[in-house]
Parts: sequence; C-alpha cells; structure tokens
Amino acid sequence: MRNCQQFSLMAILAYLGPGTACAPLCDASDPACGANEHPAADGATFWYANRCDACHCGSAAGGCDLNAPDIRGASREELDANLRFEPPCIGNDCESPGPFEAHPLKRPDASDQDIENLDAFLWTRLWVAQLSGELP
Repeated sequence: MRNCQQFSLMAILAYLGPGTACAPLCDASDPACGANEHPAADGATFWYANRCDACHCGSAAGGCDLNAPDIRGASREELDANLRFEPPCIGNDCESPGPFEAHPLKRPDASDQDIENLDAFLWTRLWVAQLSGELP
C-alpha cells in the first residue's frame, strides 16, 4: 500500500515537470532506498524521456497534438495494450484495444515496470487536476 504522505510528495514532484520529477529522491546505493521506491517519479522519467508530453502535454490532458487524448488515470491495461502491442487484426480488419486509438508510437521495449510506473505518474496527473479544480 502506498504511503499517502509519500504519494502527495510524488504528485507534487510530478506536477513540477521535467528535471524535478526525474531527480533521484534517494541514493540507490542506500539499502533504505528500495527498488521502485518512487514509481510516479520513475514514470515521469519515462514520460519525458519518450516525449509523451509533446502530444499529450505535460498534464497528460491531451490536445498538444490535436488527436492526442486525455490519458490521466488511464488503466494499466489500456497503457499496456496501446503502448506495447499492435491491435488484433484479421486480414485487413484491425480493431483498437480499449477505448483509445492504438498508439502511433509503439514502445514494445517498455517493461512491465515501465508501464506500472507510467500508470503511477498518470494517476498523479489526474490527482493534480482534481486538486486544482480542473476536474471534479
């Protein structure tokens, strides 16, 4: 279970954007700094390193590229299906997995941990939007 105080700190750091959210929050050589101690910050690193913000905006609300959807709070399954896998096809008839269009820039090399971290980061985007009053 995620510590609420830690989650709030991660949401604030993720809200501040690149350079802040990507900074290490503990020394990896320190045994107290466990693997994936800060999934939202690691998700922000993935987000900005892969330039997701170019289309989905830093807030993940979409619209920086007119066709990019709002993906704040997207499920792990949707992220996985849209980022790593091609939609199922029968002949020339392909269907998109889930409610979003199949992502045009696939990341088949993304690990399960990358998807989990990205999910944590996107939930901070939703949390910040709700906290700021942008979303109910």
